[in-house]
Amino acid sequence: MPPKEQDAADLDADALDSLFEDEVSYTCLGCGKSLPSLTLCYPKTSVKKESGQYHCKRCYDKGNKLLDLCQSEIETDKDKKKSERVAANNQKEKKSTKRVNKTKGKTTVYRLHDRVLAQYPGYGSTWFKAEIFGRYRGKFNVYYLDDGTVQKAVAAKDLRSPELSQALLKPKQTKEWATRSRTDFLNHPFKSKKAGAGTWQATSLGKRNHVNKYVCERVDGNGKYITPIHLEVHHVRRLLSKNSSS
Repeated sequence: MPPKEQDAADLDADALDSLFEDEVSYTCLGCGKSLPSLTLCYPKTSVKKESGQYHCKRCYDKGNKLLDLCQSEIETDKDKKKSERVAANNQKEKKSTKRVNKTKGKTTVYRLHDRVLAQYPGYGSTWFKAEIFGRYRGKFNVYYLDDGTVQKAVAAKDLRSPELSQALLKPKQTKEWATRSRTDFLNHPFKSKKAGAGTWQATSLGKRNHVNKYVCERVDGNGKYITPIHLEVHHVRRLLSKNSSS
């Protein structure tokens, strides 16, 4: 083919290609519809990047509505769970407040020598009469008045006011037992096999290693000096309480 004819053929081929370039189409990933122009493709961010991930406007709007609906449900679910957590916390606070109110007597702050109700480990839910004889680091040392047992480091939340005696003690008792302090049992005569022959009386409170004992002296020694002895607080209380009731 002569040179001039060859050039003419090349020009015709280029013109033909340019015609087909204008007819390039894009396919919607949602419905498969053919989109003749990028201006009809969504989202526009993908169009600018020419990612090839295109949708028609109908499918794009539909997808956005689904996303908005899902997001709305997620937010609603979050709000519901948050409300449930708040309600649960409020319920716990109410229960805690009720529990505290139930256990509160006239004395909200326990002090040394206060009479209280306490539970000794191993005895389940049984409550016993007790007295505070010491305090250390916010906890209390408790002396049980029925048998002289000692329990240390008892938390205030594990103690109850004597006001609840009738409801908690078995057999039921009134709070009268708690009206008498240790000093109320001083200088009252009693007889005790532990002390020995004669009549005795508690003259003072024990100290240090004898903190839960009375210093007791014989009162009928006919002028003869008799060495004082220490007797357990619960023992002297029981003897004098028996004497007063008989």
